[in-house]
Formats: sequence, C-alpha cells, structure tokens
Amino acid sequence: MTSKEDGFYLSKSGLSIGSNFSVNTEGKIIARKGYIGNGASGFTIDSNKIYNGKASLTDAVEGVYIGTNGISLGKGNTFSVTKAGLINAVSGRVGGWNISSAGIYNDAAKNAKQTTYSHKVKENGKEVTKVCTTGVFLGPAGLRLGKNFHVNSAGNLYAINGYFGGTLESGAGHIGGWSITKSALTSENKYIVLNSAQGTIKGRYWEIASYYDTNKKLHSHFILGSE
Repeated sequence: MTSKEDGFYLSKSGLSIGSNFSVNTEGKIIARKGYIGNGASGFTIDSNKIYNGKASLTDAVEGVYIGTNGISLGKGNTFSVTKAGLINAVSGRVGGWNISSAGIYNDAAKNAKQTTYSHKVKENGKEVTKVCTTGVFLGPAGLRLGKNFHVNSAGNLYAINGYFGGTLESGAGHIGGWSITKSALTSENKYIVLNSAQGTIKGRYWEIASYYDTNKKLHSHFILGSE
C-alpha cells in the first residue's frame, strides 16, 4: 500500500496503483492527479489545486479554480479571492448594500430601480435621464442621500436645509435666492447688489459708495434716484 514503486497492489487492507493512487478499507483515497466528471472536460485534480476550465488563479477563461493560492470564478475573473484575503468582485451584496461598477447603493435605491446616481430610461419613445431620489448611493458620479441631499463629481452640493459651523468659503454659488460671485452678492431680483471690489451697496433706487482719497481718507456718499 505504501510502496513508492510502480505496480499494482490489492489486499484486505486496500488497493494501490503505483505511488500516486491508493484506497484503504476506511475509504480514504489518495490521488496525486486525476479527473472528476467527464474526463478533461470535468474537474481536474492536481497536488495543490482543483479546477474546471481555469487552470490558474488569474486564468481569464470561463470556469472555476480552487487552489492553495486562492479561488477564482467566471470568465475574466469576475470573482476571485487571493490567499492574502484580497477580494475582487464585479458586483455583490453585503448586509443590504449592493455593489456594482457604477457605485454602492442600498436596497431602497435598488427597489426604486434607481441603482445609479443617474440613469437613462425610455419615456414615450424618448430617452430621458432620471436621477436617483431614493435611498443612498455612493459612486464615481457622486453621493446622494434620499432626494434632499447630493454632491456630484464636479463638487456641486445640493441640500434642502443645512447648518454650517466655522468658516464657509465659496467663490460662486447661490444661497437663499442670493447669487455669489468673487466680488459681489446679488439678490435674486437684482434689486440689491453688494460689491466689495467697487465698495458699493446698490438698491433699486439708491446707492451707497465709499472710497479712500490719495491721503487715505475714507469718503462715503449716498445717492438717491430713479431706477
């Protein structure tokens, strides 16, 4: 049974063929190499791996590979785990969170069929873009929490309400109907303009201006007139 010489052995203790295959009375099989299933088209057994189609961890063909260096499934290695614990998965699901190439999103977004930050659908024969307004989404396109808060990849922040502490800096934007530029703050109807570059505050029918003369003396004046 334990001989390493070529040959055949059969007794009440078991069966042995050469030094690479044996079966004992307890049903223990030792096979250095072999096939399970339909020959070479089935599973191949090697000393440190079992595989079907994929002969190595990084083999990109369709199949399955289980070896001492890791596990790999699917064509193009859609799923693999290395012995170091590195997981590669094209898509997946963890604790109610869904993973795809577009991003990570929870079931609320999935059930609403809004699994990306924005996606295109057909309406009345025309292609339109729908933005995710349900659940949570995080991906290359941006971050969204429900329908009232999102940040896109360009850095634009949209929020229905908000509280800010510390210093808030912005070169441009809109707050409560006011437009922000680098040097001015303008009301929505443009009736009031605060211009830091000109040193003026302008209303619809009036203007307050201030300036320093050559002696660095501050002067201010108020102008009242028609529109």
